Amino acid sequence: PIKLIKASMQDVNELFPDNFFNGIICMGNTLVHLQNMEEIYQFIGTVYRKLVPGGLFFIQIVNYTRIRVQNITHLPAIETQNVIFNRQYEYFQNGKTPQIRFLSHLKFKSNSDPVTEEVFLFPIEYNDLMSIYSDIGFKSVISCGSYAREPFSSDNPALITVVTRE
Repeated sequence: PIKLIKASMQDVNELFPDNFFNGIICMGNTLVHLQNMEEIYQFIGTVYRKLVPGGLFFIQIVNYTRIRVQNITHLPAIETQNVIFNRQYEYFQNGKTPQIRFLSHLKFKSNSDPVTEEVFLFPIEYNDLMSIYSDIGFKSVISCGSYAREPFSSDNPALITVVTRE
């Protein structure tokens, strides 16, 4: 049976014992909702402890190297029969910490007033993520630039990694 729990990524340590999961999935650009490198490092360290030896950790985020280098300010709109979802990025430095102000606009085609939300993201990049994996003890790292498993490059729109706890 599947059990759903509503919690923060930062609650994983208190909710589950060590060596509990065969796999942990962090999709949909959720990792970057943590606020800084320390929080991401702590979360990934917790994931390592919660995985059984041989357990897999899967992360999918936007390729923030591409966002920064190419100065991308908008992602392609997502449009369905009922909605249009627009996403805007504003990259800036908050002291020494890079951040992205992420604005989302969800417009229901049946209503003229869009729903707008703002959130601040921590744009972790490939090299920093690889360094964290190495420091924590993950040995096997597979990095892709898409779900088609193309090799990761700084030009890919996504960064997808699968790491194995040894």
